[in-house]
Amino acid sequence: MHQSRPRKPRFKRVTDSGRLILTDRDLGILSAVGRLRFLQSHHLLKLLPGSRQHLVRRLGRLFHAGFLDRPVQQMYIRDNIGQMIVYCLTKRGLKALSEHASYQVQSLPNQKGTTVALSLSHSLRVTDVLVAMEAAATARALTIRWPQEWPFGQSAPDRRSVRLKWSVTLKPGHEILKAWQIPDGAFSLQSPDSEPQYYIMEVDRGTMPVIRKGISQSSFHRKILSYKETRRQGVLWSRFQIPAFRVLVVAESRRRLFSLQQATASTFKNGESKMFLFAVASELLVQDDAFRQCWETCSGKKVWILPAYNV
Repeated sequence: MHQSRPRKPRFKRVTDSGRLILTDRDLGILSAVGRLRFLQSHHLLKLLPGSRQHLVRRLGRLFHAGFLDRPVQQMYIRDNIGQMIVYCLTKRGLKALSEHASYQVQSLPNQKGTTVALSLSHSLRVTDVLVAMEAAATARALTIRWPQEWPFGQSAPDRRSVRLKWSVTLKPGHEILKAWQIPDGAFSLQSPDSEPQYYIMEVDRGTMPVIRKGISQSSFHRKILSYKETRRQGVLWSRFQIPAFRVLVVAESRRRLFSLQQATASTFKNGESKMFLFAVASELLVQDDAFRQCWETCSGKKVWILPAYNV
């Protein structure tokens, strides 16, 4: 009688699983995990060809061989993220990827501390959106590049970890406030006959206040002011050689989206700007092509993310 193999433990590596020789597809998996930081198998299925069964089996091999990790904190948020295992890169995986990648590789994500479980759900929502964007770009034969592939990421000879992070000075009243900007995500899109267009991603989960009495405390309103000041000062050009950018804001509900749009509109003289575009996550992610989803300006005007598809 045939006996099935015993199931390997989910969060404990089996050291006798044999030596693993990395294939091109394995490197594709490591590359996707490296740039998205946290992801699940359904994300990879949208980015890499092949069967789900083979992919899940290979993810298991990469975990037990020490190239990928499974953060144990995911057990505390199963109700929010489902039953599929969450993966991230290990030091061994980072080393293997660095030896084959033509661009600088992101640093390892933090897996320590009590706040990891709280932030993991947000990180996976960011992954949802970025994967949808990458899949749409591939379907439209557009070149999508990540910050580590942008001009400033290619110029550093020592292949340091690249992270899009900067500060601007805000002057509320008679105060001087230094505000740091760390976007949830970023990418550029380019067709064969056009210049790249740069996008900054902010995924709003409804945990940050929309607006406060002052801007010394964090709020979505302060983020808007910081991005406007970033553009006015030309920070992204001087530091990262990014000539212009749009901010894509993804909210969890239509009601929350309306509040974010109102806060943004209040910072512009005419209550309108195409610098910030808004979409609801549930509406965006059900589309086969995320670029078909009609985004909105802060006044509610419908605009496609790609200028050629403006309505």
